[in-house]
Amino acid sequence: MATERIGSGHSYARSFGVYMDYWGAGPLLIRYGKRQWFFEFSEMFGPTLLRAKDMEPADRQPTNEHDPFWYPFQSWMRAGRKVRAVKDKRGRVKFSVCHWNRKELLK
Repeated sequence: MATERIGSGHSYARSFGVYMDYWGAGPLLIRYGKRQWFFEFSEMFGPTLLRAKDMEPADRQPTNEHDPFWYPFQSWMRAGRKVRAVKDKRGRVKFSVCHWNRKELLK
């Protein structure tokens, strides 16, 4: 199996015709105004929104191009996908907060 790290916790592996693409940094949190979304991100498949209560894939995903999730997400991508880990009392990473430039939304 060939495994390669792409950066920021993102990796992929290929073996016997199977291609796995995964984000190793754990759940990501992005905020915009009073809204917030937990998600995972894959270079190959894009973002998958997660339910906050159990971090499983949400029933509804942002399929509409005007969904409010896309504005901060696209800004985060353009800003270089900067994240900051949020840790629990034991020092384990619970999730990572995405940092993006709000001024980009005005362009």
